Amino acid sequence: ASPVGAADRIYITSREGITLVMSNAEDSKLLSVNRLNDVFSASPALVGNQLFLRGEKFLYCLEKNVSPATFQNEGEPSSQSQNK
Repeated sequence: ASPVGAADRIYITSREGITLVMSNAEDSKLLSVNRLNDVFSASPALVGNQLFLRGEKFLYCLEKNVSPATFQNEGEPSSQSQNK
């Protein structure tokens, strides 16, 4: 997977599901390490303030400062998507 960058951050995801968040400054500090229990081959995609990661099992959407996820049965839209 290729690294992606936005908002002064660089996101690097390994095949083993580890995403490093680095600052895009001259010193390139490590800001965060995130782990997902999946295997990743595709490059991450950034849309607005969301980071999409395609694993072998699931499509993940990571977003900073959001309310807890609304879960629904497979095939049923969430209440959030019905209001848009």
